[in-house]
Amino acid sequence: MRFTRLPELLSSMAEELNDIARTKYTNIPSSNTPAPLVDHGDIRCIIRRLSGAMLELDDALGALLRFKSTLNDSFLHHTRLVSKINDIPTEVMGSIFSHAAKRITGDEARTPICSIEQNFTQVCKRWREIAVASPFLWNLIKLDFQEEKDEKITQPSLELLARSGSVPVHLTIFTRSSFGFLRQEYGEILDLFFKKCASVEIVQSQNHPFEKSHIQGLINSIPRLKILTLTKGGVTGDTLQTFQNLQHLSRLRLRLISLSMSDVEAFVSVRWGSLKSLIIDGTPAFLIKDTINEKFPSLEALFFHTDRIDVAISPSSLVKHTKLRKLGISVPYLEYSPLGRSTNTATYRLLDQLDLPLLNTLAISAASSQHLDRLAQYDRDLACPLENIEILIGSAGSARVTMVDESMVQSILPKAIITKGHPSRVLSDLYAEWLAEYTPY
Repeated sequence: MRFTRLPELLSSMAEELNDIARTKYTNIPSSNTPAPLVDHGDIRCIIRRLSGAMLELDDALGALLRFKSTLNDSFLHHTRLVSKINDIPTEVMGSIFSHAAKRITGDEARTPICSIEQNFTQVCKRWREIAVASPFLWNLIKLDFQEEKDEKITQPSLELLARSGSVPVHLTIFTRSSFGFLRQEYGEILDLFFKKCASVEIVQSQNHPFEKSHIQGLINSIPRLKILTLTKGGVTGDTLQTFQNLQHLSRLRLRLISLSMSDVEAFVSVRWGSLKSLIIDGTPAFLIKDTINEKFPSLEALFFHTDRIDVAISPSSLVKHTKLRKLGISVPYLEYSPLGRSTNTATYRLLDQLDLPLLNTLAISAASSQHLDRLAQYDRDLACPLENIEILIGSAGSARVTMVDESMVQSILPKAIITKGHPSRVLSDLYAEWLAEYTPY
């Protein structure tokens, strides 16, 4: 029996069983009370038909098992796949692996690329040979110190570190304790990794603040650090001053706590010549000055969530930046008026003073139709209209009190997307690009 007839067979059997179920016959009495005669011929017919259907099903299952066995034997003994892989030059396969590695984003980017099986097939062996000889594939390393373990937890990662050759490493550190305690307990091991790091992400499961000594330790260990992400633990105003020594940073993500406006002003007044992307997950205050182009000359992306935004610009001046392409402004509260009165907040006053010729993506909090109207007018006034607009409301880290809904956005600003109850998509995409764009050479 050919397995290709299986769908036809099953359909036929279904009709047969339905037909059997519809067959009328007299029930067999369950007692000695008088009852009509039973039509034994009907019952025997039903039994024969059911037995025949079961035999056909057994034949079909047997055919499937034989076909599966044939496929397995053919796959294991067929050499054509291996020969095709062997015909691909190593440098071409290496380029394929490189492209795949750079496209890994999100949580997957935190996991070392080490899932190539050793003895799967000859094809995978060929892949593994090339992968082992491609150091850039092993530049993503994760150290998990969240559970009570000894130093043996680093052994697999040490193998990846050795395999990464001279390629700069991206290191993600998960810890339940403060980073300072981690340095005390595992200082020697961390220094082994820091020697080759160009990118560090520190994820603390608890909100331990990062101290000046922690940041200074990173500076001393990785003087040419390119990417730094500090998650959960906040940075105080006093510690923020230490970041001025990280002048080789191209991407920085952090959360600011317990700081004054003077601390913020000191931060934005320092010249960050190499910084291309800045994400501030939360800050009591943020300051926009007309010197942003001078102090952040390479900045291409800026996203900040702030309780308060100040604009230190005269009414006749403009915030000019020649390279900024992505801007995210997230605030928890915005003024709005159900009666249509003016909604003249600092956030939306800032729009009137922006001069960003390369801006193509804007994520911003909105709380009313007036805000959407101003955004639509801002987009129309641009020489090159925005490619992406994201409206932030609800628990997306933005306007908590809002009258905005999807139908309103669709009617006033149809090109915009609305994010409610989730992290900003612009922010998520921006952070995912950090590793995808990072070239480990």
